[in-house]
Amino acid sequence: MFMLVREKPKLYRSRINREEIAPETYRKLFRFDKENVEWLAHRFIPEHDEKRGGCLTTVESMEATLHYLADLGYQTTVGEVMGISQTTVSRHVAKNIDLIAAQHPTWIKFPTSNADVTHAKERWAEKLGFPFTIGAIDCTHVRIDKPRGQFGDEFINRKNYPSFNVQATCDENYIFTSVDVGWPGSVYDSRIFQTSDLRDVVSRNVRGCLLGDSGYGISPYMMTPFADPDTPVKRSFNRAHTRNRVVIEQAFGQLKRRSPILRYGVRLKLENIPKCIVACFVLHNVSRFLHDPDDDLRGDDEDGEIAGDNGNHGGVVEQGPRILRQRGQQKRDEIANHIYERRDQ
Repeated sequence: MFMLVREKPKLYRSRINREEIAPETYRKLFRFDKENVEWLAHRFIPEHDEKRGGCLTTVESMEATLHYLADLGYQTTVGEVMGISQTTVSRHVAKNIDLIAAQHPTWIKFPTSNADVTHAKERWAEKLGFPFTIGAIDCTHVRIDKPRGQFGDEFINRKNYPSFNVQATCDENYIFTSVDVGWPGSVYDSRIFQTSDLRDVVSRNVRGCLLGDSGYGISPYMMTPFADPDTPVKRSFNRAHTRNRVVIEQAFGQLKRRSPILRYGVRLKLENIPKCIVACFVLHNVSRFLHDPDDDLRGDDEDGEIAGDNGNHGGVVEQGPRILRQRGQQKRDEIANHIYERRDQ
């Protein structure tokens, strides 16, 4: 005797109708304007021929990813808002983060050629007035869940929460030009720089310099403020240095407003977190390319640090080999005199 078993029809959740969402609500959900989300989808996600009833379009897939990065990092919440299952959210977010992060060489570029360095210095001086500068540098903490095991404490930063300490540089237009991820939150900013590929690049090219806070050692390629500004020339330099270096703090603030997951916590496997962070940096640079509006261009990093010193350097000041330090001090004196002589122009 055979019994006929009828297959139950699949039931799909009712999805949001993106055409009915008000523009301001759409930006709150996805942190980009609607036309720019469409651009992102077509730029980063390959078209597919899948026709199953529950299949997401490339735009819906990008929306799910952006909402995940714009929310508190809970895939279930994203699924409820989008009208899709948590497993669908997980699959699309993981795939798209990989696709976006893989394109970081296209979107995050540090000036290395003679022409690029010259152009970077000219742009910075024209907009912000500080000579010989090719970018500003700093680190920012990305909150994570404390890893299990014997190395978990290495991720506890000086503010007593687990994080990755991420080094980045940016240009005068808040565009990130390098990013170094993967360092536990307890590691000092100066150590990250000293062991980074970026240091190797800039140390071979002293025709331009970075602006760093007092935690970085003075050198021909790293300008830090005077520790004892006891003359008008030094005080003038420090004021100009602070006004210019704050650009990197503002860039971090923009980054974390567009991808709040970096502020509230990345809840992924430890080995997948660096790719997520890089993807957020790429999306930030794309937003600058697309002129996608930011609610507050001048907001600083969420840690509330005083511009000029983020405190994560273990008291390291004026460090480095003596010859490099002396050459850096000489170059800083030259720049300080240049700035002071042109203070009223």
